[in-house]
Amino acid sequence: MVFNVFLFFYYHLFSNIIDIFGFIGFEDLKKIILDEIKKFNEKNELNNSILDYMGFIVYMEDKDYFERKGSLYNLKCMIKRKKKERLKNIELQTKILIRNNKFSFNKLNRGFSTIEQQVVRTQVMYGDSYSYKFRRKLFVECIYTPMFFKVFINQRKRYDFSYTIDRAKVDILKFYYNKILEYPSNEKELFEKMAIQSKNLNVNNYRYYFHNEFKCSEEYFKIRKILRRNFSD
Repeated sequence: MVFNVFLFFYYHLFSNIIDIFGFIGFEDLKKIILDEIKKFNEKNELNNSILDYMGFIVYMEDKDYFERKGSLYNLKCMIKRKKKERLKNIELQTKILIRNNKFSFNKLNRGFSTIEQQVVRTQVMYGDSYSYKFRRKLFVECIYTPMFFKVFINQRKRYDFSYTIDRAKVDILKFYYNKILEYPSNEKELFEKMAIQSKNLNVNNYRYYFHNEFKCSEEYFKIRKILRRNFSD
């Protein structure tokens, strides 16, 4: 009886929060994601270009994407990544400033927003509620996002016992590529749309440097292996 009361209270509270906070529910978001994944699969076959483009998205936007089991950075990952970025920034800063003395290197610093958070915040919030930064950062990105992806993976496992976290992450990457980046068909288009998504057009000037760096990195082969193994629906 206590459990039923609590369940009813939770459902009622969640239903009201959806209207008050201005975002869509789990089932609606799941349908949006699955529809886009289906569209991606229909117009694409596994090829080296797509693997390269999707891997580069991970490399630029969320390097710990496949290493991280959850959808958020924990404090340990944030500290670890910050140290890596500082060392990387020092090395890259010298190369960039030689070519452009006026360029502000700080504009290339990466934040801690995960690919999962980017997917959720761009899809679930009503247009007039996205401008509420506190609501977006705290509730949608830190509470809604991990809850949704836990439900998403568990529901997919009911129909396919072999469905893994890596497969879920590749599916979300397909959605990101098809819906958010609008399916770029070549390198130039990919770089431009990634720059628009990051709201920093200056970064586009140096995407080619990062792309070459990605192809020479250890992450290149690790990411491609995971993508290839989990690419099929």
